[in-house]
Amino acid sequence: MLYIGVDLGTSAVKLLLMDEKGGIKKIVSKEYELHFPHPGWSEQKPEDWYSQSMEGIKELISECDKSQVAGISFGGQMHGLVVLDEDDDVIRPAILWNDGRTQKETDYLNNEIGKDKLSEYTANIAFAGFTAPKILWMRENEPDNFNKIKKIMLPKDYLAYKLSGTFCTDYSDASGMLLLDVKNKCWSKQMMEICGVSEEQLPKLFESYEVVGTLKEDIAEELGLSKEVKIIAGAGDNAAAAVGTGTVGDGMCNISLGTSGTIFISSKTFGVDSNNALHSFDHADGYYHLMGCMLSAASCNKWWMDEILKTKEYSKEQEGITKLGENHVFYLPFWQTAVGGTMEVGGKLIQGGQNIFFAQLADSAHITHFSADATRYFSGEFIFMIFGLPGAALAMYRTAKPEKKKAAGGLLLSAALTCMLTGITEPLEFSFLFVAPVLFAVQVVLAGSAYMIAHILNIAVGLTFSGGFLDLLLFGILQGNAKTSWIRIIPVGIIYFFLYYFIFSFLIKKLDLKTPGREDVDEETKLYTKADVNARKAGNTEDGATAGSEDSLSAEITRGLGGSANIEDVDCCATRLRCTVSNPDLVNDGILKATGASGVVHRGQGVQVIYGPSVTVIKADLEDYLEHAPKELYEPQKDTESTGQNASEDATIEDKAGEKKVVDTIVISSPITGLAADLSTTPDEAFAGRMMGDGAVVTPEDAIVRAPEDGEVCFVFDTKHAIGFMTESGVS
Repeated sequence: MLYIGVDLGTSAVKLLLMDEKGGIKKIVSKEYELHFPHPGWSEQKPEDWYSQSMEGIKELISECDKSQVAGISFGGQMHGLVVLDEDDDVIRPAILWNDGRTQKETDYLNNEIGKDKLSEYTANIAFAGFTAPKILWMRENEPDNFNKIKKIMLPKDYLAYKLSGTFCTDYSDASGMLLLDVKNKCWSKQMMEICGVSEEQLPKLFESYEVVGTLKEDIAEELGLSKEVKIIAGAGDNAAAAVGTGTVGDGMCNISLGTSGTIFISSKTFGVDSNNALHSFDHADGYYHLMGCMLSAASCNKWWMDEILKTKEYSKEQEGITKLGENHVFYLPFWQTAVGGTMEVGGKLIQGGQNIFFAQLADSAHITHFSADATRYFSGEFIFMIFGLPGAALAMYRTAKPEKKKAAGGLLLSAALTCMLTGITEPLEFSFLFVAPVLFAVQVVLAGSAYMIAHILNIAVGLTFSGGFLDLLLFGILQGNAKTSWIRIIPVGIIYFFLYYFIFSFLIKKLDLKTPGREDVDEETKLYTKADVNARKAGNTEDGATAGSEDSLSAEITRGLGGSANIEDVDCCATRLRCTVSNPDLVNDGILKATGASGVVHRGQGVQVIYGPSVTVIKADLEDYLEHAPKELYEPQKDTESTGQNASEDATIEDKAGEKKVVDTIVISSPITGLAADLSTTPDEAFAGRMMGDGAVVTPEDAIVRAPEDGEVCFVFDTKHAIGFMTESGVS
């Protein structure tokens, strides 16, 4: 006998033909459109699901003995809202699981009805993706359509209804509607009343493995199948996958990592997580399961590889990581992408914790309290940066040797004030990281707990760079305690000040740690830097210089800037490496252009080297290189003797670097309405000199910037003065 499995996904329906032994005979996939009528909305036409599924089934069984097909069942996307009228016509496009329009309704259910009540009624709390908030949204925003509803169903159950005529669903899929009494396996009367629907509008409930009907005669005739082919209820996607991996019965567990990530625990007994951190659903095996879910899981790795490293060779990029923790960790995705959360603000779906905070700040007239979920990645910084680390600095000063106390006090006071005002912690942290890693371990635990406590206390203070007093003033105090709960930082911070002070004092004395001011008599009292840490890691500065010399690009840039001793400061913006040099005459534009720079701009002692969007990586590598590079000047005349290179050769390098040819011609629209002029009239020297490439300058006549053609915004620079845009044709 043969069986057909239908997996109704978000982008395509996948169909599988299998024999009774589990052998796969054929697989077919049919795609359909996903619609985004407004920011944050996500919809599909159920009619597309049906038509593509029918076409897929026909293709699937085109080469088999159709008389052997005995059954059809379904799985796929959960939580979507499909509504039919009394004529069985679809009233409106289906609202999908990843639709973000229902935050208001979700807050109403969780806060007004209450999480405890919801858990009592359904064993779960409300999430924007669940079906019940969508029904409430439809009642509030589309009352005419709401009044037409005769049947409410889930995506896969629409297919079962079209094929069999049976209005049904299974317990596992129904669990995600927030309408099912999961424990007692029946529709919740309280939730039906809250949503304004009746039991007659909801489908009949079945176990996933139960037969709900057979093929309708007209469908059987169209497909060339027997009308005795059984239709089985099926299951929600995660429950179906759990059955496939053997996660059934009692105490089995699986972890699934895809676009989303889930941990799935099967159980023969009903249970609810007291913190409501886990979904409590009915399982496809007839029992129950608990499930934790995050919407962005392995997709984080895909984002990193695709957008930052620009590669598809995932395994090759990770070959060099032999020990976890040796590679740099970046927090920017938590601030700027969906990894840090998503939220609808002002009718728009915003991604990233920092972006959400600033969107709410811009719409603060309509915000009662800023989201502590969005600020959980940085609100805790104010506790340990303004209070905690200064307490550690006081501990190091109080435990310093009498003869070194004055020197240590000046250094520690300066570092503590910097930390408190700006949130720059490196001078303090590198000091005890270098001489006493155990203190850094204490700092990690205390800092982590500060983030947790800030989130628990609903503290929602944003920041631009770090958690110093300046950011607290701007984004906490001035916004008002009612919106940020900033006042709670003070009592918690005072406690942290004493925790840091007493713990650091105890460990420094007990373990005789050589913190600043406790060095041996012949050693200098200083605050250690990253260079000291790297030097210690490498063994000595000579080894570090050797290691650093392997970075040939940074070495050439250093050479072009006149040598490491000529470089006073290194910074960057969206496209330019910004350096301050002691002697501008030592800067060699030819060498710099040969490193890949499209231009060099001189402004007094300031030098801007234009590299494009990759400049942030170049800057980081250059800083690492300079920390252990030998302090010397590069003088071209002196270098001629040893390398044979002279000024004319430098000119040749510059000429070659400037050689360009046209490889393609692409027409794009102007991104703004205004007066176009030759690029040379631009006030900015770099653009006027065509160092960023040729083009035109437009003096705007309105304030609206439009995309020059279809494409995607790749990044928005922190200062909002630059936007990275990639067209569909691959032009950036």
